[in-house]
Amino acid sequence: MMKRRYLVTAAFAVALSMVSTILPNAASAATAPTPTQETFRAAVGTYLLNLRGALDAVAKNPSTSAAIASKLPDDQAALAAATQQLASMSADELDSMQNLIGGTALWQQQPLALAQQLSGIQKRGPLTPPVGYLSDCATSVGDQRGLFEGYWIAAQIASAASAVAAGFPSAVIFLPGLIIVAIIFGVANGIAIALAKNLALSQDCATAVANAQLATAYPTDPAHPGVPVPASSQISVNTLTVAAQGIKDSLDDIQTKTNIITTKLSGVIANLGTAQGTANTILATVTDLQARSDALLVSVGAPTDPGTATANGLANNLNNRLDTILTNTATFQSLSVRAEIERTLADRSSPPVAMFALPASQGGYLEVVRDTVATTIHTELSAGQSVGTAQTGLAQGNAALAAGQYQAAYLAYDAAYLQAVK
Repeated sequence: MMKRRYLVTAAFAVALSMVSTILPNAASAATAPTPTQETFRAAVGTYLLNLRGALDAVAKNPSTSAAIASKLPDDQAALAAATQQLASMSADELDSMQNLIGGTALWQQQPLALAQQLSGIQKRGPLTPPVGYLSDCATSVGDQRGLFEGYWIAAQIASAASAVAAGFPSAVIFLPGLIIVAIIFGVANGIAIALAKNLALSQDCATAVANAQLATAYPTDPAHPGVPVPASSQISVNTLTVAAQGIKDSLDDIQTKTNIITTKLSGVIANLGTAQGTANTILATVTDLQARSDALLVSVGAPTDPGTATANGLANNLNNRLDTILTNTATFQSLSVRAEIERTLADRSSPPVAMFALPASQGGYLEVVRDTVATTIHTELSAGQSVGTAQTGLAQGNAALAAGQYQAAYLAYDAAYLQAVK
């Protein structure tokens, strides 16, 4: 489906030459357009001109020009062809298109709004290491808000063009209008895809910077600098502080009662006449101390206690949960890398990301690219799908990787992936 989207504009441009001998004869028999229809024709012409302005804006903006460069000549030629076809539209075609668009003039403002939005996309500020998960963040791809608003407008234009094309009659005399709408869809959809790609990279870089700032707050192992260790949150520390205060209060109470016992024992020595009564008091106090000591031991709990009702159990639970968070974070990072690898392999217009073309020994993910392609081929074969020459391409990539030819290995894996999913 992705390859078809990139070829929509070019396919309809080729269709122009195939029907050039049919359309003049068909149009000559049609009713002459009315002044109202000619006014609508002029409005469509202005629409195409403004869409060309939007295409020029995305090509001139330093933050977005690279994303659209490969398609720019084809899109410009397609818009020129659409302008030529506009003159061939019959009165029936103009009526059909106007009825599909509706009575509101808001549709005319969309390309101009898109051009203004694309011209206003600002470069983001320089980012400090580490780099993003999907890109090196060295080249500005534009600010996130501007990219999102531009993408949203371009997607709306493409969606409207698709709806109009679906409503056109299937007769040959309506082909010029259908070609114009298809070219509008292809150009707008191409801009939307380019802006969506830049938006993903911009968000990735911002996320990487935020994660790096967060990581600086992690406690580290003194014996292994830079390696995070499990630690308690402020909430857990506060809870433990309350529990410790309770222990301290109990110990203070024990000390107080011990002092009382000492005082009473001194009285026993001094007053043998009241020894029995004092002994009874001591017995009651000792019994109370024993009960309090037992309660204290229960509150502290065993060192391996798995529950949360004791101090030791609470500490054990906190450590286990932090270990789970670290494991889930590592799993999410791995899934994110694999998802971006598949997106990059499927996008022919995108240059290879440097870290995907390098092995793990050099800080890259080339082995992950290999495993992703192999898994995709296996999945397609298991589902009964043809993979073409994908297995041969995988073998060539493995040979190039073993020989240290990393760029060649990546290109072979890319070709194998495209064969497997086409």
